[in-house]
Amino acid sequence: MKYTKKCPECGGTDIYVNESVCSQGALNGINFLPDVSGQVWGRGSMELYVCGDCGRYAFFVPESTLEAVRKKWPKYS
Repeated sequence: MKYTKKCPECGGTDIYVNESVCSQGALNGINFLPDVSGQVWGRGSMELYVCGDCGRYAFFVPESTLEAVRKKWPKYS
């Protein structure tokens, strides 16, 4: 969805994005990326993509936050 600009569910192209979901320093919401921000209450940034045709959504970690994930989380093997 992020890279193809197309919904994998319905094939729609009416895609919307919110790039500040769970942004660093937010005190509300779910912490999807624990220990990434380096702050006690901080959260790693997430991008939310939503298909305006069928409602499917997908979260993505932006490159700026992805580097912190690579450094702090164990790699899945």
